Amino acid sequence: MRLRSLSKPLDPLRFQTGDETPRSILSEVNDAGAGQADHIVAMLMGLEPMTLALSMEAHVYKNILIPTDGTEFCDKAVRHGVALAKLAGARVTGVTVTVPFRRFIGTTTPPDILEKLLESRSEAVKKRLGSVEAMASASGVPCEAVEVEDEHPYQGIISTAVSKGCDLIVMASHGRRGISAVLIGSETQKVVTHTTIPVLVCR
Repeated sequence: MRLRSLSKPLDPLRFQTGDETPRSILSEVNDAGAGQADHIVAMLMGLEPMTLALSMEAHVYKNILIPTDGTEFCDKAVRHGVALAKLAGARVTGVTVTVPFRRFIGTTTPPDILEKLLESRSEAVKKRLGSVEAMASASGVPCEAVEVEDEHPYQGIISTAVSKGCDLIVMASHGRRGISAVLIGSETQKVVTHTTIPVLVCR
C-alpha cells in the first residue's frame, strides 16, 4: 500500500485550534482522493475514533496480525497494533512462532531435561500471548492468540496471517534469538519480502 500525496497538505495545528471540525478536515482528505493510508494518517493526527468511524465508508482493516516474542520491541508493536485495531474497528490475532527443539538439542537429551525445557517454553509462550490478550482486552479489542511451530518463523507468521484472514501484519524490527526465538530482524525482512499482505514495521 503506497501513501498518496494530498494536493493540499494538512496542517496538524488545525486539529489543536478548533477552527475546523475533524469531520470537515476528513472530508477534505476524501475530496483530495486520499486512500486508506491517508485515513490512517488522519487517525493518528488526533481524530476522534467515533467521528472517524462515522465518516469512513468502510473500515480500513478487519483483522490485524501481531507476532510477538515477548521482547520490549514486540511489546511496542503490540501496543501499536492494538491501538490501530481500536481506531479501525478491527480485531487482532496475536501469534508466537516457536522453533522445533530438534534444531537446538540432540536426540540423546535425557527425557527429564527435555520435559523441563518444554515446560519452560510453554510458560514463556503463555506469557507472551497473555500480554497481547491483556492489551487487547484493556482497549476493548477482540483478540485471538495462537502458537505456531515452524522451523522458519517468517513462514509461520505468513501462514497464520493467511489462515486467519488477516489484512495487515504489525511487527517489530527486532526480537530475541536462540532457543526461544520467535522473531528476529532478518525474519521481519523475510515477511516483508514474501507476503502480499501489508506489513507495518515498528522500530
